[in-house]
Amino acid sequence: MEKSARSYNSTLRENKKELSKQALLNSALDLFYDKGRAATQINEITKNAGKSMGSFYVHFKDKEDLVDNLLNNFNAGYLDRFSDQFEMGIPSNRDDLLNGLAHAFLDYWKENEKFVVVYIEKVRGAKGLKDLSEGFSPELIDALCSTLEDQAKALGKTIKNGKLIIHGIFGMWMRVGLQYLFNESVNKEDAIDSLVRLTRGALEEFLPTNT
Repeated sequence: MEKSARSYNSTLRENKKELSKQALLNSALDLFYDKGRAATQINEITKNAGKSMGSFYVHFKDKEDLVDNLLNNFNAGYLDRFSDQFEMGIPSNRDDLLNGLAHAFLDYWKENEKFVVVYIEKVRGAKGLKDLSEGFSPELIDALCSTLEDQAKALGKTIKNGKLIIHGIFGMWMRVGLQYLFNESVNKEDAIDSLVRLTRGALEEFLPTNT
């Protein structure tokens, strides 16, 4: 009975700790979006979240560590959203697959527009190539690369430099995604059509379906 009570109390503490961390992340994201990452001070984040400065340093080393946590959460959400598409099964028609992924991609970016804005500010201030590349989720890249290899296998072919190809394609998707979010003249249907056509063309170069 005593062991059960200790376990229950431990679970409560962990849940409280996680809620505190999430409150700080939400507070920071709102402030970064409104004021900019560089202009936001840690004491503003804690005050807005209703937390102490000490609580901040329980969860994060500094402001950049918090930004990295936001990025990790964003990438984890990416992977979950794309995994939902893969769990439906890979359609035989390549355009059907690309269409489903494009829908998931644009919907996820729209839902997380605040973070996209914050990440753009981070990239603009990047001091090296590592800073520019770290936004790509390794897990997501691996999942997409695996899908590409499955497509190649279905065609009785092999593909070289799969990860490099996926990075290149994903770079195109990010640019289209930015246009969709911040260019009022670009609607969702046109963005999806562009993503499908651009990706189909790139894949045909590396993995033609008619040969």
